[in-house]
Amino acid sequence: EPESINVGGGGFRSDTWNQIRADILGCKLNRVAVTDPGTLGAAVIGSVAVNIHSSVQQACTDLVVIDQCYEPNVTQADHTAERLALFKDTYHNTRELSHRWSG
Repeated sequence: EPESINVGGGGFRSDTWNQIRADILGCKLNRVAVTDPGTLGAAVIGSVAVNIHSSVQQACTDLVVIDQCYEPNVTQADHTAERLALFKDTYHNTRELSHRWSG
């Protein structure tokens, strides 16, 4: 189980959704400051390839900036688990209908 997960990109700009994700995963989320983490990843790999950094870990230490951290809200764990179970039940019970609508 990871202690934390670095996240980024357009889908992670919402503080509310990031908190929900942290609560559901039970894991700290660290949002990277850049808006295009794919480009950052390419820069990390490129810096290792041209010997600016000796390893991917060192490049990440130097280049990745975290702008926001989301800790799971342990006081909401039971509520979050109940809502997640309800979502899973709803998905399971409507899956066939959803596939028929999309086809």
